[in-house]
Amino acid sequence: MNTQLRKYNRNYIATYGEVGSSEWWDNYEKGFISRDIHVGQIILVGKDLSWGENPVVVIRTDRRDRAYDLEGEWGDPSVEEGVWVEIEKFKVKYITSTGPVTELIDTLITIIPGAPVSSV
Repeated sequence: MNTQLRKYNRNYIATYGEVGSSEWWDNYEKGFISRDIHVGQIILVGKDLSWGENPVVVIRTDRRDRAYDLEGEWGDPSVEEGVWVEIEKFKVKYITSTGPVTELIDTLITIIPGAPVSSV
């Protein structure tokens, strides 16, 4: 991401810092970087060959199903099928020689406290 920004949108880095840096997170947390929030339900924790050989967490939103490798924080016992989550994303735009590019990147996924857990 930062490589593309350095090449095609230096103004972004000059304004907010490199994506993932402490400067960038500071700007993000203060609300200077716009974000989208999607709500979804965890529909799978484990293996499903349609998502590949490795275990995954699959979240269904109103837009599509998204799979994440089952590692790190995803191993927490609160991550279970039927739980509702918020997926926070930010958007970056830049123009390449082949035209405009918009990337939407996940930054944070949190369990929605108090949401009903339903069977999937």
